[in-house]
Amino acid sequence: MTKSLEQKSESNSNISKTGYRILLLFKLLFESPRSRMEIDKEFEKDDVLKKGISYDTITNIVKALRKSGCIVKRPNIGTGYKYILEKHPFTTEISEKALEGLQKIRDGITSFSDWQLLCKINRLYEKFANFTMNEKHTDLLLYNHPLKNVDINLLEELVKHCESKQLLKITYTSPIFGTERLTFIPDFISFENNVTYLWGYNLRYQAIGYLRLDRIKSLKKTFCVNTNSILEQYESCILTVTYKLTGFAKLAYEPTRFEHIIIENPDYIVVEAKVFNKFNFLQRLLSFGLDCKILTPRSYIEEYLLALQNIRETYTNEKQKNS
Repeated sequence: MTKSLEQKSESNSNISKTGYRILLLFKLLFESPRSRMEIDKEFEKDDVLKKGISYDTITNIVKALRKSGCIVKRPNIGTGYKYILEKHPFTTEISEKALEGLQKIRDGITSFSDWQLLCKINRLYEKFANFTMNEKHTDLLLYNHPLKNVDINLLEELVKHCESKQLLKITYTSPIFGTERLTFIPDFISFENNVTYLWGYNLRYQAIGYLRLDRIKSLKKTFCVNTNSILEQYESCILTVTYKLTGFAKLAYEPTRFEHIIIENPDYIVVEAKVFNKFNFLQRLLSFGLDCKILTPRSYIEEYLLALQNIRETYTNEKQKNS
């Protein structure tokens, strides 16, 4: 190879400029169609080349790309006088069957209600999407999941704020009240029924609450002189419940992130739970059936008995209507 075809950049002595020009032009055309003038400007701005490129050299590089298997349309009135990369060999097509299998895997992971694992899978699928030219397949890989409307950068930022219990000013779109500006202490993020929620303490309502992440429009850190007092208020709103499990419920028991076993013996276990959502917790206790008995506090035992009574009355009334 002659010296003119293998010049070296002073600051990048191991880079063949000829090879680098081919890769750079491929990158530019992969991003979008380009005119000769646009290509010349991009080459001039490049940190390695630092100079423009002649039209004859562009023509030679396009020939090299075509020899490698690329289909490049030449500039004419029909292309807006731009080179267009129509196809290249550096891709793969994912079959419908394979795509269906990939989606079943993601659906299975979604059913675990583990948003962090789902984010990892989505990042992997984003890489798969880079290697297919089929627009339908690309959209399925990128957007066919329940986090598609969630700002991932905002999600990652909220994770950090949850760890520090940073007081936040949040602009939120409520389906009932419209745009709200809330002061909120974030605590944790949950993923339930394909929806991502931010849980914490809502200072406006002085109560534990949750916000849908896809309805959070903006947030910023704020400070308060009595932050410790507010955190104490929040902690006082968290209900601590202990309950006993026997029989099959004891054997099949799996603790949530807010539960731990405080007593364990061959006949039963006693669990202590931090309760943020009484309704969800009620559903959990009901799922244990007769193998579950609430121990403390008395106030929640009474709420639980009232809920059971209401359920019974609902079924009794329904039976009377149908009789």
